[in-house]
Amino acid sequence: MPLFIIITGYFHKDSRSLKKLIYIYFLYNSFYWLFDLTLGGEKFSSNTISSYLLIPNWIMWYLLSLILWTLISRLTKKIPLVSPLVVFLSIIIQFLPFNFYILSIGRTISFFPFFYIGQYLKENSNIREVKLSKAYIIPLLLFLLLFYINILEVITVSLLYRSHSLLTLYGSLNISHFVLLALIFINALAWSLFIYIVIPKVPTRWTYLGQTTMPIYLEHAAWVLIIQSVLDKYIVDKINTFTLLALLVLCTILITLMLSKISVYKYLEQRGILK
Repeated sequence: MPLFIIITGYFHKDSRSLKKLIYIYFLYNSFYWLFDLTLGGEKFSSNTISSYLLIPNWIMWYLLSLILWTLISRLTKKIPLVSPLVVFLSIIIQFLPFNFYILSIGRTISFFPFFYIGQYLKENSNIREVKLSKAYIIPLLLFLLLFYINILEVITVSLLYRSHSLLTLYGSLNISHFVLLALIFINALAWSLFIYIVIPKVPTRWTYLGQTTMPIYLEHAAWVLIIQSVLDKYIVDKINTFTLLALLVLCTILITLMLSKISVYKYLEQRGILK
């Protein structure tokens, strides 16, 4: 997610229609809400309505955060101190008993530094000219990989998802939690900058996939849920772990290629519904 959000900040345009983003959010959030009620087995209740209004459905938190990041970016043009203030809040919010799921506020604030970094990289593209010697690339990757594996052994995954604050996860806090938060940020930033520097500087045969990230993002979750249901019911118990992983990778590739060509999002755009 840090890399994905850095890329979001890098390609962010203030001219993007905020009205369109809001419309897409309510359209797809409603779809996944109905998906849960029909295929997901969730029962309708007053809590369902409040959840729909206050908590983005699964992957939709990112789109709501994008809407809020767009608003913050526009506000920053009028008040330059807004972005640094939100970056500061991204640290403070980790030490508050705050529900990160409500309106995606917690995730919006805690992930904002990466969005801000993406905007900075766009304005300072000379960073991509940094040349990493091949002699240093492998040790760097190994170090970061080992460091990341070690972190996974001592922290909960929820902390990486930014779905809960440090205070909510650990109850009481001390200086080690500040260090842990800093190390996780540095690790995510190092990987992201490394990938940013080494990606091709000219179009390749796969470049077109990057131009269709919105429909892939919006609709892949539905296919994931359908495939997961089929796998759990008919396949998982009959194959080994390696075969299952290979099958999941194949499904991932096929979903990406399919949605890059055919999607409800593209159909709605072509019909002029999404303007």
